[in-house]
Amino acid sequence: MFGWLVICGLGVVLSGCGPIIGQFTGRRSETVKVGAKYKLESGNLLILVDTPVGVARSSGVRALLSRELEREIELYGLAESVIPASELSALRSSREDFEELDIGRIGRELWAEQVLYVEIIEFQLGTLLDKPAGQGLIRGRVKLFDVGQNRRVWPEIEPLGHEVMVRTGFREPVGKEYGQEFTQELCQRTAVKIVKLFREHREPRGSADTK
Repeated sequence: MFGWLVICGLGVVLSGCGPIIGQFTGRRSETVKVGAKYKLESGNLLILVDTPVGVARSSGVRALLSRELEREIELYGLAESVIPASELSALRSSREDFEELDIGRIGRELWAEQVLYVEIIEFQLGTLLDKPAGQGLIRGRVKLFDVGQNRRVWPEIEPLGHEVMVRTGFREPVGKEYGQEFTQELCQRTAVKIVKLFREHREPRGSADTK
């Protein structure tokens, strides 16, 4: 009987000492929890991607990024509903003055309650003849606009928007669909990075500590 008590007592002591021993050995989790920068409100969300005319026409990045953003938001259930891109496209086609409309007006026209606005300010698909060779780049600014309040609600201290950049490593241009596939990859990675701003997630400790 005494032996069993000794064994049980040692088990309790050792289990309690685990965290303490871990502190002395310096072992830490390889990832850390990162909170959402801003939580999307329930209601209709409009995704509005804006790009320079030349970029939009030559690459299709606007449509691809919009679709990837919608997919990520629906995957994590971050919005009650996302207004279909087809409705935005129809409004864009029907209004000659669309480019002159502000974010709030576009949101009201489509019965949105919030607008996730992404402005692409740089887009590149490198080739073997370019520098950097074979690298892709998307750099953009992100804002969240509340239609009812008629104001930007996030970010509060970055008037131009929160900057996001995704750069790929070297990729050899192979095949007829090289440009389309490369653009798709860039948009998918950019969408993941943008949507992480609005949800709790985990990041590698080193990269999270440097953000």
